[in-house]
Amino acid sequence: MNKKHFLVLLVIGVIFSVSLTWAAEPAKMSQQEIGNDLAVKVPLKDIIKKAVGSGMDIGEAVAALINAGADPSVVVYIAITAGYSTKKVVRAALLAGAPLNAVVYAAVGAGADAKEMADGAIEAGIAPSAVASAIASATAPGATVFGYTPAAEAAPAVYTPLAPVLIGGGGGKVASPSKP
Repeated sequence: MNKKHFLVLLVIGVIFSVSLTWAAEPAKMSQQEIGNDLAVKVPLKDIIKKAVGSGMDIGEAVAALINAGADPSVVVYIAITAGYSTKKVVRAALLAGAPLNAVVYAAVGAGADAKEMADGAIEAGIAPSAVASAIASATAPGATVFGYTPAAEAAPAVYTPLAPVLIGGGGGKVASPSKP
């Protein structure tokens, strides 16, 4: 091989490597970047979309958000309603340390399939009996949502006049507040 062929091959190699560098996908978001986005109150749905778009699996994104301090119930609810796999979301949330009941209640509120929830929880190492109990509790009539039960309605307020009231037809007399 002569010097001319060597230089041509070298130039082709350099051009090829540069083009691969430009075409490479962006690096996955880091835990720090997710924490920063969370700190400046970027909507969770946008953070999840950005993380998955950067190459993270939905499970990695869910775990990173929970580890960064996001409410696990909200993360699970948003991820499932955004169309991500219930099984992967539930599994990741539980592996990140989220409480079973919080995860299951949020998933039920998001309309998740009970079998997908159960499969994700069992893959995370939760006992099947505990999973079944949590799902039964979350799907029971009157179950709370996100661990919140609305307060009972307050009794209607009774109006009590503070000053004597004028009653018409009596010649302009002031009625006594103590006599009917």
